[in-house]
Amino acid sequence: MKKKLLLALAFAAMAYTATRAQIALPYTETFASIATANGFPTVTGGAWTRSGTAFAQPTYIANQIFNRSGNGDTKYIAFSYIAGTRYFFVGPFTLTAGTSYTASVLYKADGDTGFGPLALTYGTAANAATQTNTLTSVPANITNAQFQTLSGTFTPATSDNYYMAIKCTADGNPWYLTLDDYALKVNPSCLPPTGLNATATFNTATLNWSAATLPASNGYDYYYSTSNTAPGSATIPSGSTAAGITTASISSLTANTTYYFWVRSKCSTTDISIWSAMSNFFTGYCTPTNNQCSGEGVTNVTFGTLNNTSDACAGTGGYSDYTTTVAAPNIPIGATTPISVGIKANAAGGAAVWIDFNKNGNFEAGECTILPLITGSGTFNTITTGDITVPATALPGTTRMRVRETYGTLGYPGSHNIATTSPCLSNDYTEFEDYTVNLFIPSPPPPCVTAPTAPAHNTSLCKTTTGTTLSWPAVATAANYDVYLSNGVSPTPILVATVSTNTYTTAAVLNAGTYYWKIIPKNLGGSATGCTEFSFTVSPVPTVALGNDTTLCLGNSLSLNAGNTGSSYNWSTGATTQTITTATAGTYSVKVTNNTSGCFYSDTINVAVSPIPTVFLGNDTAICAGSNITLNAANSGSSYLWSTGATTQTIAATTAGSYWVRVTNAAGCQKRDTIQLTLNPLPIVNLGNDLILCAGSNTTLNAGNPGAAYLWNTGQTTQSITVTTAGSYWVRVTNAAGCAKRDTVQIAVSALPVVALGNDTTICADGSITLSAGNPGASYLWSTGATTQNITATTAASYWVRVTNNSGCVKRDTIQVAVSALPVVHLGNDTTICTGVSITLDAANPGNTYLWNTGATSQTITVQTADTYSVATTNMYHCVGTDSIAITVMPDPINLGFNFIPLFNEAIGKVRFEPIAVHHSSYTYSWNFGDGQTSTLATPTHTYAAKGDYEVSLTTTNACKDTVKKLWVHIGFTTGTSGVYRNEVSLNLYPNPAKATLTLQLTDDQAFINNIIIYTVVGQKILEQKAQKTITEQVDIHQLPAGIYILKAETNKGLVIRKFEVIR
Repeated sequence: MKKKLLLALAFAAMAYTATRAQIALPYTETFASIATANGFPTVTGGAWTRSGTAFAQPTYIANQIFNRSGNGDTKYIAFSYIAGTRYFFVGPFTLTAGTSYTASVLYKADGDTGFGPLALTYGTAANAATQTNTLTSVPANITNAQFQTLSGTFTPATSDNYYMAIKCTADGNPWYLTLDDYALKVNPSCLPPTGLNATATFNTATLNWSAATLPASNGYDYYYSTSNTAPGSATIPSGSTAAGITTASISSLTANTTYYFWVRSKCSTTDISIWSAMSNFFTGYCTPTNNQCSGEGVTNVTFGTLNNTSDACAGTGGYSDYTTTVAAPNIPIGATTPISVGIKANAAGGAAVWIDFNKNGNFEAGECTILPLITGSGTFNTITTGDITVPATALPGTTRMRVRETYGTLGYPGSHNIATTSPCLSNDYTEFEDYTVNLFIPSPPPPCVTAPTAPAHNTSLCKTTTGTTLSWPAVATAANYDVYLSNGVSPTPILVATVSTNTYTTAAVLNAGTYYWKIIPKNLGGSATGCTEFSFTVSPVPTVALGNDTTLCLGNSLSLNAGNTGSSYNWSTGATTQTITTATAGTYSVKVTNNTSGCFYSDTINVAVSPIPTVFLGNDTAICAGSNITLNAANSGSSYLWSTGATTQTIAATTAGSYWVRVTNAAGCQKRDTIQLTLNPLPIVNLGNDLILCAGSNTTLNAGNPGAAYLWNTGQTTQSITVTTAGSYWVRVTNAAGCAKRDTVQIAVSALPVVALGNDTTICADGSITLSAGNPGASYLWSTGATTQNITATTAASYWVRVTNNSGCVKRDTIQVAVSALPVVHLGNDTTICTGVSITLDAANPGNTYLWNTGATSQTITVQTADTYSVATTNMYHCVGTDSIAITVMPDPINLGFNFIPLFNEAIGKVRFEPIAVHHSSYTYSWNFGDGQTSTLATPTHTYAAKGDYEVSLTTTNACKDTVKKLWVHIGFTTGTSGVYRNEVSLNLYPNPAKATLTLQLTDDQAFINNIIIYTVVGQKILEQKAQKTITEQVDIHQLPAGIYILKAETNKGLVIRKFEVIR
């Protein structure tokens, strides 16, 4: 049965271990649920505990001095300065063998060295002995005042319930190490890929990603959709790749659509990561976004019949889409077409043009044309020109053209080249415009009816900013004319228009060059009626740029250069030179004429004159260290450059040195001033760290700096003051230079611990007393060396305790403990007394109090009955001595007479005598056979030598009394014993055995019963009944237990003895 019980208990324990609650993972603890100071947060399935006292390992619900504060709240835990190594425990957590976990905690100190190492550990129980696994640690002397993270990763070797711990050692020197935000999480074993990106065309895309740290041994799954709803673990992938392949190609996509895609790692058949972060791509032309173009942009695009003028930065985010709002020009394939782009640029600017010749939805480097950089200087619609040759491999039909304003510096193009410019640039300073163009395969012009050997017409023109009007002699039979015009580069003209009159105006500005054109009149039937060829030369106009309107600083001069060396000049001043110099305000213009082509151009500039700023920073001066002086350069609205690098009107100077400022007004005129600043040192004032005073003590605050002037917030003006009360104390110290420094110290007053061990006392030799120092959470030091709140004293001594509360305040108390010997009580050895005899028991120790088990309270008692007697005596110190004694009362010996048994068959005159009472070991027997012979045997045998009558006596003796019974016996040698001389009494005893009542009846009506006594078989008298001198008596025996008894009936004619049995 015992084995079964133990087995059942073992199974029950196993069941409990398997089902008891644990803390769920991931677990994060901010300690926000701490309800009271030194309490712990509520944790479902587990708990936080500490290995030391609350004083050594406090928890908080409010911020405290010594840098004690939480991470964003006021709930946190800490280790105090008490020397030793201690633990905070949290658990249990069910951790699995082979699984990786990470534990972390925030920690900070108060600047004093002495804390550390600080470690994160784990073990199978919340005690130091089992915390044998260290995840990570910080070495000794932790001083960081801001929270830092302590984090460690570990993998348990066996699955079990574990307790995590924060372990810290302190040497008693620092104040507090604060902890917050503990976390324990499971590290994923299979991680998703990162760095997703894609390249796309109208209907295909290539997906790319970077592998995670852990290898994806079974490759990758990818999923794409037009919805940005992330896939889940049950989502069917769009496709997969083998191990090591981090790219995938997809096709049959819908054009001009945004697609979203995700990838996940397959580390094994069962270990699959979560889906990665989302990425996306667009099947179509990229759209530039978030470009800044407030100071620059595209203002005009002229290409074939396309001529679109717009405000710089007209679109959203530096992008405008004109693909459906501006008519597409017809651009011949295999031919070169001039293009001009108007721009606005703050400095040098140009243009880049892309045409998607292969119509694949991408702008490629081979599809880009760079137009030259020109000086924009913020001028609206500054024109840059060039030519675009459409390759013979270009696909006919409509396609997209993109124009972008580029920037750079003349001679240093910056982004202004094919290698660095981008058709998809975002988050930059530029503008993009998109157009639709129609590429077509041109038909060659028909031959002229009369093919001249040279151009029939040659005219010289100057380049204009608008289209050029061409005219020719009218043909009477012509219904309309086909106009063919070359591009100024190639001599082959192409059909550009069919007109009904003999004039044609080009849609675009014609760049400098030689142009060949052909006019083919056609009649109403559409047949050519002739052919006329012409040519003309477009000469460039002079480029004249006097610059933006400007302002001269008073006293300066400006040189104006019209450029174009070798030309003719006509200035508004009447000058005819290439350059003029002026120092006065006015409007200046020049007309420049090319002496060869006769083409001319004019430009105008407005010149203003501005006064020089007045700048005065003041006289050289001195300030106190830690203070500042505001230096003001005045001239509001100007621009500033200080020697410090500052560009504000004023600066605050705090250090000694030479400070200068250069002030530039709106006209660009400058003035500079300098000031020398000297720094006088401040007094060094340090009242010390914030302090906690113990009640009844004081501290002296010393401001130092002898000879200075002082002002305390108490009103005192001395160098030092003595304070005894809580409060904020500050002092302002002013030195001889007038420099003042102030310091503040917070003084708190902590009540002393209330320590009362009690009055001196006396304990008993076998007793003890518990001494309590009170003040839960404090630290203790007893004269015994103990450091607990309570100790138990068992020996005489002077006991003292020193109690230190959380503020370091100390109070001490002493108690004198004496030991009183226990009273010595000896009632004597257990003893026996005779019936009717008394004995006096004495507890001694006069002056004590007494309590006997009889209820008596005297020093002595007298007893005469059998019992165990005990006494407790108490002295003046309440020390108790006890003793007990067993008293036995010896009854009188029972002598009921004896029986006479003749043994004449063995020998003549031989008789055996037997006492009627049962033999008792304490009895002695003495027989007198009446013939002078005696015996001390209990049942003697005696042989009479002669016949006759003999008085036989039996004396039964114990330690208390003798009893004698005598009978006359007759000895006859011939007939044996003739009888015993005694009263002949016949007695009937019934029923026998009996249960409740026993009846005695004499047969002699002359006899009567005087007395009835009943004995046990060992001779103990248990019942005696006086009779009524009748011949019949009844005895109530219902109270007697079952057994054999002896009845003695005393009659007027003698004694009758019978045995009877009681049954139940």
